[in-house]
Amino acid sequence: MQFQEEQRQELNNKLNECIENMSEANRYKKLITRTEEDCNRLEQKWQKLKAELKKEEHDVEKLSKISFANFLHTILNDKEEQLDKEKQEAFTAKLKCDSVLSQLEECKSTLNKLTEKHNRLRHAKEEYATLLKKKRDFILSNMPDKWSGIERGMEEDRMLSSQLKEIREAINAGNNTMTCINHALDALQSAANWGTMDMLGGGVISTMVKRDKMNEAQSYMTDMQKWIGIFARELKDIDTTIEADLQLDSFLGFADYFFDGFFVDWAVQSKINSAKDKVHNICDEVQQILSKLSIEAKTLENKKREINNAITIIIERA
Repeated sequence: MQFQEEQRQELNNKLNECIENMSEANRYKKLITRTEEDCNRLEQKWQKLKAELKKEEHDVEKLSKISFANFLHTILNDKEEQLDKEKQEAFTAKLKCDSVLSQLEECKSTLNKLTEKHNRLRHAKEEYATLLKKKRDFILSNMPDKWSGIERGMEEDRMLSSQLKEIREAINAGNNTMTCINHALDALQSAANWGTMDMLGGGVISTMVKRDKMNEAQSYMTDMQKWIGIFARELKDIDTTIEADLQLDSFLGFADYFFDGFFVDWAVQSKINSAKDKVHNICDEVQQILSKLSIEAKTLENKKREINNAITIIIERA
């Protein structure tokens, strides 16, 4: 009897491990499909932005050379102003291009990692079938009348385990997203505070601190964009969606690098506040989704507990 119990426990442990691996393999397969779609979308966007950047750089180069347009701008005394404008446009195009390239590289890196993990688990289904046959043979030999009930319970438990795994991964991605959101909001609020001081005549120090905080916010928002992408892919597996197009480069108005004055500072301040509002909106949406996911996870955990208790009772009473 003791030997049979040890056999049963060993088979159960191996089956549970295999069920977990199957769930992981299925999840990775779906995430690979989503990530491939994201990589293709980012690749197309990057190619388009790269072409726009090349055009902007060509405009700067063209304006810098001697030409009829160059001569005309010189006569009209606006050559330097026009050149600064072209440089700003090229700088903005470079920011956009670099931002998307960073997202694309991160997406490709994620795709490679997912593929490696999926490859390590691709034999889980065959292993599960083998172990399930062994478990069935064991039960049929020792408790044949109990097999059908156990089989139904195991299948239901496997499905719940898969759903719970997906929800937990989504919660993890959501929590990482929230961490980046909170850091970004702190940096943006600090930039806004220093920006107000800058407009009131704070001088060089307030301008420099404001720019430093804007750069800090940009870094956090780039990380946030990455995690929102991961979060969105996880949510698609559980029929939940999140739409978050941050347009990170839209608030990077570094016009005060080239000019100085209240109206330019006001424009930069407006963009900082606009970015802060966008991040607040995304923060609310992510928090709402995380709350729903937490409730779903607890519900599934309770169902799994009930099913496993029922299976244990069947085996114990056999």
